Amino acid sequence: MRLRRKLLFALLPIVALLLLTEIAIRCAYYQKKSGYRLALFHATDRIARKVNEVRLSFVLGRDRLERPADAQKRQADFFNSPAMKLVRDDYFTKYEQAFGDLARLCKEADSLLVVMYLPSWKSSREVARSFYKGLTTKYQIPYLDLTDTFSSYPETAICLLPRNPHISRFGNQVIAKALLDFLKPYLGHRSSVRHDKRPTALGDLRRNHQSIWNIDPAMPYVVATNSQGLRHSSDLVFPKPKDKTRILCMGDSFTFGPYLNDLDCYPQIMEQMDGGVEAINAGIAGYMICDEYSYFEERGRFVEPDMVVLQVLDNDLYGFFPYWQKQFCRGGKYCIYPRRR
Repeated sequence: MRLRRKLLFALLPIVALLLLTEIAIRCAYYQKKSGYRLALFHATDRIARKVNEVRLSFVLGRDRLERPADAQKRQADFFNSPAMKLVRDDYFTKYEQAFGDLARLCKEADSLLVVMYLPSWKSSREVARSFYKGLTTKYQIPYLDLTDTFSSYPETAICLLPRNPHISRFGNQVIAKALLDFLKPYLGHRSSVRHDKRPTALGDLRRNHQSIWNIDPAMPYVVATNSQGLRHSSDLVFPKPKDKTRILCMGDSFTFGPYLNDLDCYPQIMEQMDGGVEAINAGIAGYMICDEYSYFEERGRFVEPDMVVLQVLDNDLYGFFPYWQKQFCRGGKYCIYPRRR
């Protein structure tokens, strides 16, 4: 009898350990196969973002840099104040240098570069608008300005207002139609450049990953990536389909499509509208011209795009602020968005 009790008590910890191991394995499998993550992991993500925000706040204070909230309030001053003219001109010069490098890379890749400007509803937009117009004229780049198109609709229809200023599903439909109409004369262009070798990752997102992003708990959305790290419904094939025009859409969050599911972003809508187009979403929240140049040089050109659409905003010109570099740029140490690359 005593021997049985000893054996029973000896086996209980082993059985409990096996049960816990099975639960852990099942949880790990569930997390890998499903986009619906456990509350514990959501909490971990939120804590990690808070830690990064605190670290960023400490760095900004130590380096005497302007905080993001304060910098956002000063954006209009950045454009309009005579006192900021030297800074503004310096940022314009830096932007043009990076833009020129990107234009050169696109030419080497035999990819037609097109610039698409999405306006804000602020008076400061006229400075950025004229800057982009002058830049594209100088480099002889096709330029699509959606200011008049957006003005045809209420702001609350184009954007996710009042909750968020990003583009709504309807707004993305408007962009997709306007962009396709603008690109029609160029859809016959085909890049002659081919690559025998290319990196495994062609995008800057985690590869083969599906999850619900809840940076704003009230506006969760699904992000799914292919095996190449792109927010695209399928893997890109090589050699390219001869009957389709491959368009690489680069930009910031207004191309990436926060708070929208994958199929509601304008690159995917373009594919639905025109079966002869393969539009690839390579947008990343917070990216600006230096990041887009870096991405295209490292990965984007290996997509072998026939066209490259560079989506620009007024706030692209703020990307040289030190806080922006630390928090949003491609090599940002304190990035507040879910880990990428």
